Amino acid sequence: MKTFKHILLSILAITTMSQCKKSTQTNEPSLSALTQIIVTDSAALGFPISAKATVTGSVTSIGNSTVTAKGICWSYKQNNSIANNIIKDTTTGTGISVSIKHIPLDAILYVRAFATNSSGTGYGPELTLNVSQGINPGGGMVDYKPNIYIYPKTKTQLQLSFSFPKGGNLIKSIPEYKSGWNVNVEPSGLIDKRYGFLFYESTQPDIWQKTSGWIVKKDELYTFFTKNMEEYGFKGQEIKDFTDYWLPRLHENYYIIYPQEKTIINSVITLIISQQPEQLLRLHYYIKGSNTMPTTTINAPVIDKSFSRTGYFITEWGVIL
Repeated sequence: MKTFKHILLSILAITTMSQCKKSTQTNEPSLSALTQIIVTDSAALGFPISAKATVTGSVTSIGNSTVTAKGICWSYKQNNSIANNIIKDTTTGTGISVSIKHIPLDAILYVRAFATNSSGTGYGPELTLNVSQGINPGGGMVDYKPNIYIYPKTKTQLQLSFSFPKGGNLIKSIPEYKSGWNVNVEPSGLIDKRYGFLFYESTQPDIWQKTSGWIVKKDELYTFFTKNMEEYGFKGQEIKDFTDYWLPRLHENYYIIYPQEKTIINSVITLIISQQPEQLLRLHYYIKGSNTMPTTTINAPVIDKSFSRTGYFITEWGVIL
């Protein structure tokens, strides 16, 4: 009887050890961390400038069965999965290399590799893909997508260029800037019979004012920008261009919005025009997002309402992130 008990205990021990060994095995695939290369991508989805990120990684272990799908999943929020956006790599082998196209220049994406077999889906470490940091070669703050609208009284040929007294440089433009723009403008604002505005982006030192501004909830941004831009002197298509482009790109719950008016913009990004307009409106918003209600105390700005849409005038808006 004693011998039988020993045999039974030995069988139970072997069975338990076998089960423990099975429980520590990884059934789903394992994956490496991703690496990234970010480049600009012109005229994507109707927007003047966006970006493309190529991310690469590999399946380091296929798990207990053949891999049936592999690629990357990405989201604007952390801890994403294949329930979010996915891009599959359909090549054979263990390598993963795919591109995410048409990314807004201000976006922060969270990306990780995935691979699926019959037991489930495995994920690699999450990569934070900050587009603006990836493509800004000169450092400093990027002034994103300023649009310049020009309204002469008669059809006029104009030369426009920039200087950067505090340091900085132009990094994007439409039409091509070269050493400056040389354009023909209709009274309607149509430029070279093709463009509704001149577009540029630049990088320069962060010397923008952050003492007066507004705190705005995400779901109130449309109302805020529409009213605020009207108060400064923007109208119609100018405001629509702004809200159509920027509202889909602002994902956080709250925003501190610091207005940068003509005087400070001119001191950082000087706009040189061959024929000076009778009225010039330049307004860039320095925007800082937060998922929690900001505790910062800021003063409400006094809006400069001196601009008048009369005679030959120019308007310009932009965003600094």
